Amino acid sequence: MRSPKSILNAVEHGLKSVSTRIFLHSRLQCRDFSIVSNNCWGGHIYQKIGMEYRSPFAGLFLAPECYLNLLRDFHRNLCRPLKFAANSRHGYINRMRAEKNDRSPIGLLGDDIELHFVHYETVAEAENKWSRRLLRMVKDEDRLFFKFCDRDGCTPGQLAEFDALPFRNKVCFVSHENHGLKYGLYIPGAKDGQVPDGGVLGKISPRFFDGVDWLNGNSGKTHWPNLFRFI
Repeated sequence: MRSPKSILNAVEHGLKSVSTRIFLHSRLQCRDFSIVSNNCWGGHIYQKIGMEYRSPFAGLFLAPECYLNLLRDFHRNLCRPLKFAANSRHGYINRMRAEKNDRSPIGLLGDDIELHFVHYETVAEAENKWSRRLLRMVKDEDRLFFKFCDRDGCTPGQLAEFDALPFRNKVCFVSHENHGLKYGLYIPGAKDGQVPDGGVLGKISPRFFDGVDWLNGNSGKTHWPNLFRFI
């Protein structure tokens, strides 16, 4: 049986979550947007706001090379049929999967774009979620929001390539302060020369980045006190 204190904490957490969603909705100027992210950071944004995913890029990650391959011809690549593979073309990912006994589905768009559905157990589930959420993607180019970060062996050249891509709404979270990127945002306290994974990043990025401001078409690089930073 749960203690009265744990029940009270759960209630307080629930009320805070509801209040946060209400506040975020009140700040959003347009709720018609799709977040394209190289890991599950984008899904955490939707969860904070309490909105359905209007993007298939939730619950998965892409290696930097694959993510940039996707973005170079974004709309055409999204139209490719989704296939599945038993193993990754990246050796370090295969080693990581073996160490964790990870059997999550690996999707393919063509031969050079891998989608790692790390939060799905079966091919059928991954394929279903991808197809349904792909249909929800917004059509307006100005309502597409692209996020990248310096994880998984990402090189300075890859960061620079993302920075130069012709998308209006972009942000790139990096672990070093002198990054020289127009759309780069330094995340202090990163370890191992990279920012944290998407789940952790989704929790700490609000200290440095105003996600609602970004979704309203601005930079997100505001200087509000942390008290007001919800996403």
